[in-house]
Amino acid sequence: MREYDAERDADRVSERTVHDDLEISENHMVSGRSIHTEYEIHVGMADVYYVRQSAVDAVETELDLDLETLEYRSGGEIVAVPDAEVDR
Repeated sequence: MREYDAERDADRVSERTVHDDLEISENHMVSGRSIHTEYEIHVGMADVYYVRQSAVDAVETELDLDLETLEYRSGGEIVAVPDAEVDR
């Protein structure tokens, strides 16, 4: 997940371009005596998926997943946008 950069991202951020939710799949690969958990964040066809910081915070609180350090698959780059930037 990339950190929001106001200078780089400001022209692409609005209420219409920033998502309120994240769709996360948790897959378990069972092989012999080991189990591997893999996460995937679905972003559709987006190359950059802007999501509200409050949605990222909810993932961390409700699912106990830190998206800053979690290894996950995704078809696009995920950028958490501070809610105040979206609501201007």
